[in-house]
Amino acid sequence: MKRLVLVAALLAGGCSSDLAAASFIDKLRVLAVRAEPPEIDPGQTAALDLLAVEPVVHQLDGGGVASPLTAVWLACPLPSGTLTVAPCGVGEGAPAPEILGGDLTASYTAPANLLAGQPSTEVLITVAVADTAAGAMACVAGIANNNGLPTDPDHCVVSLKRVVVSDPAQRTVAVNANPTLASFYATTPSGFAETLDDDGGVWQYAPGEDLAAWDVAALRAGDAAQMKADGTYESLTVSWFTTAGHLDGGRSIYLPPGCDDPAACADQLPEDGADTTWFAPTQAQAAGFVDGNGLVRLWAVIRDDRGGVGWREGSLALTR
Repeated sequence: MKRLVLVAALLAGGCSSDLAAASFIDKLRVLAVRAEPPEIDPGQTAALDLLAVEPVVHQLDGGGVASPLTAVWLACPLPSGTLTVAPCGVGEGAPAPEILGGDLTASYTAPANLLAGQPSTEVLITVAVADTAAGAMACVAGIANNNGLPTDPDHCVVSLKRVVVSDPAQRTVAVNANPTLASFYATTPSGFAETLDDDGGVWQYAPGEDLAAWDVAALRAGDAAQMKADGTYESLTVSWFTTAGHLDGGRSIYLPPGCDDPAACADQLPEDGADTTWFAPTQAQAAGFVDGNGLVRLWAVIRDDRGGVGWREGSLALTR
């Protein structure tokens, strides 16, 4: 596997050490929101989807089954001159947002006159996802009445996405595209490769804490890193997530060859591989997080530094 940098997830000062790592999925989470394409012309449409994930076993609900996921999508102009961006429709004097849809996917069409002579602008997409019987619409209503914050954050999640709208006649570089991952796999402690995204991999309980270390890897597609206007390549990172065990580093960087500082070597194409270490849980550690099939789910989310995103997901099943 090619060299990489692992960036550990940091806990805020004063927080309990019992707080779950950001890479551990113990409740409803939205890991990524994608616009395809991420940059569009006026009058063009972007397809919208998301990566919403949940634990295999719902610990917060006593092991019960959550309601099916629902979503509400909104669009609004991105406020200028503000450091903190609130969800669409939130805040004093905020314009009424455009409602894009109520499914887990949606689309946004930029008005033909949106730019008004500007070379580009950004549109804010807001999506609320819920796993409650009341659904995402109730989630949105609660957010609007609570200064932009969900009233039930364990079951109602809000994510924001910026879509770039630009004038093709004034662009100085190729339009941005979402990066993709070519493969997603893990290597067992004994050195056997398991493909994750065909759900065919198997795992065993660790004999003791941190004794069963797996290398989890994601190979980028050949065109994942685009060249920018200044002659440098996009910086690519990948974030890792799991429903059981734990990851030694929740984020990795695709480094340029022979370089430990991507900023200093940005004129070189990043290497194709990034990885992290997944420690399989002991039987005691797995209790309450693994179902009767011993299923462990894993995700890899790749991002560039211009708003592009892609992902792969897969799983391992317990063998006895």
